[in-house]
Amino acid sequence: MEGVDALQQVGALRQQDAAAPLVGLAVARPLGGVEGAVRLTGPGVPGEGRLEPGRVSSVAGRRTSCLAARVAPEGIEASLGPTLVGASEALVRAFHLAACSAATPDPVLILGESGTGKDLLARAVHDLGCGERPFVALNLAAVPRDLAEAELFGWMRGAFTGASAPRAGAFESASGGTLFLDEVAEAPLSVQAKLLRAVEDGAVTRLGTNRPVAHHARVVAATHQDPAMAVARGTLRLDLLQRLACFVIRIPPLRERPEDLPAIARRLCRGAAAREGLAPAAIEALASYSWPGNVRELRNVLRRAEALSGDGPLQADAVLEAIAVGRLALTPSNGVADGGVARPDRRRQIAESGLPRSTFYYRLKRGWVPGAADRDVAAGSRPSLRVTADSG
Repeated sequence: MEGVDALQQVGALRQQDAAAPLVGLAVARPLGGVEGAVRLTGPGVPGEGRLEPGRVSSVAGRRTSCLAARVAPEGIEASLGPTLVGASEALVRAFHLAACSAATPDPVLILGESGTGKDLLARAVHDLGCGERPFVALNLAAVPRDLAEAELFGWMRGAFTGASAPRAGAFESASGGTLFLDEVAEAPLSVQAKLLRAVEDGAVTRLGTNRPVAHHARVVAATHQDPAMAVARGTLRLDLLQRLACFVIRIPPLRERPEDLPAIARRLCRGAAAREGLAPAAIEALASYSWPGNVRELRNVLRRAEALSGDGPLQADAVLEAIAVGRLALTPSNGVADGGVARPDRRRQIAESGLPRSTFYYRLKRGWVPGAADRDVAAGSRPSLRVTADSG
């Protein structure tokens, strides 16, 4: 079946049988390419047995990776591994590129906003390419700057105070498998230079020694930043970016792919909602929101909606209430925040009063807020404005 677009084939299958079961999809070249080698199994589609998701098969003598596709009532669903699912063309192509990259030892750079599932995609690349071998994840934004080099490359005994025994770093621990470097653009520039050498040379040097140690770790990096902007700001080395960007996979934010919402929501639902599904109005309610927190926020909304609703399909009113509850934590409110933190309107009032912050709140607690005339008060004149604590 050379020269056939896989998505067109699955679409034709849907026309034949809208309730078709899971379909195996093997792609040797990018979807839609005229030289693509595609194999589908299902009613009315010739195939050579069922292709299970996550397995690597041979099509026309090539080593190819398998995605999985299912014909759903809303359209085609594609999945990569047990957790990643979607229906948009952009996400399906990202899945395909990830599956193709899994068959190589070359670095992969995953781009996407916070909450889009970069760590899940990295794990899927590892599972497809390395199976049961080690998977080591290191978030460079969470590692103190002075410890980043030790965490990556390890140390020898006596390398620094407290180094009572040698320890392998992340590269050595991931040897034979995958090292996932999350938020790679957050690494200190001095560490980025050594990181480049470790990826380029396939060897690391522990702290406290000059002897390099070979590693066989495949590097998958991720960042929520725009890498070009990070290079322009001077926080990311261009040579490291060029080395990591052998395969670049961008996961679009959820607001750019609303057609993925039904598939992802079904995967995330639990309990009665998982059995009964989502009401059509609930799906429309999900699609009406912009999802600044992406899939992570969607998961939290569905958890709240399930708790707020009863048995049966998840309804729109529960979804809308769950979204509103979640937005409370992100929406500024008027007045003084807990713990004495000034809200934006209070900061403006403090600036206009010309008084120290402590004096402002001292007067506020006693029933009045300094007004514009209080600059004169600070100079020694009598206050001209008295209001209640709730009026600011």
